[in-house]
Amino acid sequence: MEWEAYASDTWIQFMYGSNAGSGAGEVIYVVSPYVGDGTIRTGSITIGDKEINNLTPAEGSTHSRRRIGRGPGSGLGGTSTRGHKGAKARSGYKRKIGFEGGQMPLQRRLPKFGFKNINHKEYLAINLSTLQSISEKQNTTKIGIAELVKAGLTNGKELVKILANGQITAKLEVEANAFSKAAEEAIKAAGGNTTIVK
Repeated sequence: MEWEAYASDTWIQFMYGSNAGSGAGEVIYVVSPYVGDGTIRTGSITIGDKEINNLTPAEGSTHSRRRIGRGPGSGLGGTSTRGHKGAKARSGYKRKIGFEGGQMPLQRRLPKFGFKNINHKEYLAINLSTLQSISEKQNTTKIGIAELVKAGLTNGKELVKILANGQITAKLEVEANAFSKAAEEAIKAAGGNTTIVK
């Protein structure tokens, strides 16, 4: 469907149809809500014999609500679409998540696997390149948890482990909860020292 519009201060003319561009389409006049002095006015839209006040949905696009429990004459009386007896016929029924009608549900048919190690510790990894960057930005030779918090890398409650990714040239005193062997060697090779805090 093609549209073409022409406007003035007081009206808008729409043309629509397969040949709207040639000027042979059906014309719709819409009264503009504004006139030249800025005053708001009202108007209506007319498409053929259709107006805003008599528009109706397309045939078949809407359906009546199913009214159950209104007697046998409705065709939905008796059990009111719920069938005879059983939990689903009663009020208050709510299907349990994963319920398969009494059949062994999937989450119980599948075997258990894995375990949770109660001694597991999770560390926040900080690389040597990050320590080098912090020492340059904060102009410090000591980096501990407080300096990492100041740099926005940790909230102070996490366990921190220093890893050996990157290069370090500054002589630093580093405090952390754990160090990889390579990171510890690199810090000491640059003249620094490592301290494990609990």
